[in-house]
Order: sequence, then C-alpha cells, then structure tokens
Amino acid sequence: RSIVEQAQRNVRVIARKAEQRLQEATSRKEQNDVSFQTNTFSSSTNNR
Repeated sequence: RSIVEQAQRNVRVIARKAEQRLQEATSRKEQNDVSFQTNTFSSSTNNR
C-alpha cells in the first residue's frame, strides 16, 4: 500500500467521522430547539 493510498483512506475516514459528528450536533441542536414546544404540545393533547 502506497503512502498516497494510505493518506486518501485517512482523509475519507476523517471526513466520515466529521460528517457524523456534524449530523449529531445538528440533530441535537434541532431537538433542543423543538423539544420544549413538542413536550408542551404533546402533554396538552394527551390530557384531552
């Protein structure tokens, strides 16, 4: 395996990990923004 192949593989792995971390952070932020409204709405509908 050449150094170039190894470097390309490393870049792909790092990019994939960074993308996963970004998606997790984004989904977590969206959940935090929406969670209060969702919890308030769902509890009021459940009580009916």
